[in-house]
This record gives sequence, C-alpha cells and structure tokens, in this order.
Amino acid sequence: MKKTVLILSFLYLVAMSSWSAEDDHQFIPIAVLDNTVVTGQTHRAPAFIPMQAYYDGFLFSVCVQFLLSIGEVEVTITNLSTGDYVIYDVVSSAGATLLPISGEEGSYRIVFSLDNGSEYEGEFAIE
Repeated sequence: MKKTVLILSFLYLVAMSSWSAEDDHQFIPIAVLDNTVVTGQTHRAPAFIPMQAYYDGFLFSVCVQFLLSIGEVEVTITNLSTGDYVIYDVVSSAGATLLPISGEEGSYRIVFSLDNGSEYEGEFAIE
C-alpha cells in the first residue's frame, strides 16, 4: 500500500511539473529546513528532512510529500504579508497531501511540528 501511494505521489509530482511548464502557472518548490533546537553534541552530517513541499498556483495549494512515516504532523502556513494563517493536522503515513491556501500574493512561511518536538520550516513567495 505504501509503495502504491509513493508511486502515485511521484507520478502526480512529475505530471504537475510538466503540466506547469506547459500551462505557465506557478509551481514553486519550498526549501524545508530543520528548525529543531539541538542540545548536547552536534552531528557533522546534515539533518535528514522527512518531507518535501511545493506550492501549486493552479490548485492554490501546497503539496506535501512525506518521505517516511513520522506520525501526526501539525502544518501551519502563514501569509507574512497579511498575518492570515491556516493550520492542518496531517497523518504522514498517507504519503502525500494537498493543503489549500488562499493563493493571495505575498510571502509565506510553512512550519511542520512533529509529535516528538522536532520542527521544520520553509518560506516561499507568491507573485
């Protein structure tokens, strides 16, 4: 079942990227970074980010693909220009999900909060 969801998610991403190029609508990758405060000894290797995200201007949605099952994730998307925000509770075992947003122009921040206290964030702009 997991393989099927991942394959379908991958095919969706490939189809949307080629469709994006043809229809000239916004397809914005979101660089997600680890924002977790580390105490004690630090690691030399970069942290593994368990999700990927992009904004699809045709669907007015953020697509999130989870690279592994990390439990329930709270996703907060904030329009930094207006202060408006939406909060979603997502189950990562689904593999991928679409999170609708207003699509208004502005700068946005997306924050992923995990049950174990880890936090990941990224920013993107809609023009």
